[in-house]
Amino acid sequence: MKSKRAAVATLIFLGVITWASCSMAAGSEIKWHSYEEGMALGKKLGKKVFIDFYADWCGFCQMMERSTYQDVSVISILNRDFIPVKVHSEEEQEIALRYDIRALPNVTFISEDGTSIGSIPGYIPSDKLIEILEQVKKMG
Repeated sequence: MKSKRAAVATLIFLGVITWASCSMAAGSEIKWHSYEEGMALGKKLGKKVFIDFYADWCGFCQMMERSTYQDVSVISILNRDFIPVKVHSEEEQEIALRYDIRALPNVTFISEDGTSIGSIPGYIPSDKLIEILEQVKKMG
């Protein structure tokens, strides 16, 4: 009887640990959306949209992916306060042209009503991006 209770307790414990680690992993990356989905969510939820324009060949885009977008604070702010959108500028040229994207990487901010706030070309380290995100968040 005791071994059966111990086995059940162990299974429950392992289940809780597995659930907790999955929950933490779910919050450990940016929840990227497609352009259409992100723009609709931004309007629906009344949140600003953060668009990351990138290309596979872009070295600085890859650097941002490996460093800036792995920063826990960047992940937290983007997931909580913005609708993060990723746009492959070569595969979705029409969208890149709409925002006059001429250099990569490029981050573009869209207001809650869908109008462009502005964009920033080039690599942005996490500490600078956090400052920018905090400023954009405050904009009315």
